[in-house]
Amino acid sequence: MGRRIGSPAPHTRPRRRGPTRRRLAAALVLFALPVASAGCASAGGDTDRQGAPGGEEPSATGNTANSEAPESPDDDAPRDAEPFEGSIEDFYVVPDGIERLGPGDLIRYQVVEEDGDARTVRVMYRSEDASGRPRAVTGVVTHPNDPAPEGGWPVVSYGHGTTGMAPRCAPSRDPQPSPTWGIEAVGASSDYVGLGPEGELHPYLSRLSEGNSMIDIVTAAGQLPGAGAGTEWVAVGHSQGGHAALAARELAAERAPELHLAGTVAIAPGVATDESYGLDEDLMTVLTMMQLHGAATERDDIDPADYMTAEALDKASVFDSGCVEEIIDALTGVVADGPFEVDPWVTEPAAAALRANLVARAGVDAGPVLLASGGADLTVVPQRVSATFDRLCELGQSVHLVEVPEADHGSIIPAAFDDIESFLDAALNEPEAVIDDCAS
Repeated sequence: MGRRIGSPAPHTRPRRRGPTRRRLAAALVLFALPVASAGCASAGGDTDRQGAPGGEEPSATGNTANSEAPESPDDDAPRDAEPFEGSIEDFYVVPDGIERLGPGDLIRYQVVEEDGDARTVRVMYRSEDASGRPRAVTGVVTHPNDPAPEGGWPVVSYGHGTTGMAPRCAPSRDPQPSPTWGIEAVGASSDYVGLGPEGELHPYLSRLSEGNSMIDIVTAAGQLPGAGAGTEWVAVGHSQGGHAALAARELAAERAPELHLAGTVAIAPGVATDESYGLDEDLMTVLTMMQLHGAATERDDIDPADYMTAEALDKASVFDSGCVEEIIDALTGVVADGPFEVDPWVTEPAAAALRANLVARAGVDAGPVLLASGGADLTVVPQRVSATFDRLCELGQSVHLVEVPEADHGSIIPAAFDDIESFLDAALNEPEAVIDDCAS
């Protein structure tokens, strides 16, 4: 097992300068790798800390205390979504009245690409953050143009890797077709809460925000005219998206009981960020800074200034507008010196917020899991994935572990592609054929 960050608190002590930028650049750029190599689909206004208006705290069950059925729609609420004819920039301006919509309700859509086989559409839909506040979330849906089978196409909800926290870092602003990993399906890729819409900020690695986003885009795909999406779905994610996929798995039954989650794939998932495995300590420090900055958008009792050095706080302003390369350039020095006055992993209220984002800490009845790991991955080191496999097995989950010794954080995607395709096909069509390595 890895060493838990905080005892002693490695974030708070000065460290020797070394090839920190080189390590961070390699790690963070790989963390943000696009999924193009995995194959494409088969065919705001003023806010609180750039988040959203105040809301209630999360309930102990996972989703939030005020995530009840929406109020009855009125004339001010967006409904009966139609094609958006405005500019790309205007697409990301959130309309009034989204609080009167239900989770996953489609707000607007905009066709970005169409050929004889498939259509790719930019979407905006209603979701919720960790405080239960309604949020407009953007993403991309790609669907076959062929007639859907009886019951509709299955949906592959894909979670992308780290791109940043600012609206301009949203993948849907420069969209690619959403991947379906070799199966005939509708692909749905969420930007996650806070990425995309103007004037917002992404609560990085927020279990509830990410999980809700991945679930609700499945509902939104079902409302997209011509998509033919059914209620059967699978969750797939790489890196940060692996964390999001596992979060969605834990939340799915309660959040969307009308949908059926058949299986979950987490490729080199960004999990167990409370632990360090040596070579990834600098990266874990950056991820903690990002989580802390994002948590402040969801909780009024968290202020990064209570934890970070003055220099680190100043450099962390890059999160508000910069994407991965800008983040690397801004944080290299402060990570080497130690960015924290006090360790947020052991100091409340940040400690509770960060722990609430951990996944694979509870067993759920939500279908099997595939975990994929590269033996040469220095970003999500294989020990991190192995520890997650052990945890899930101890929790009584069905898990297939795919380990590719020569693969790194990027090449694990094509290296594990055939295993992922086979897993998804079995999970959707022949569940008893799914390999369970926990049982061996």
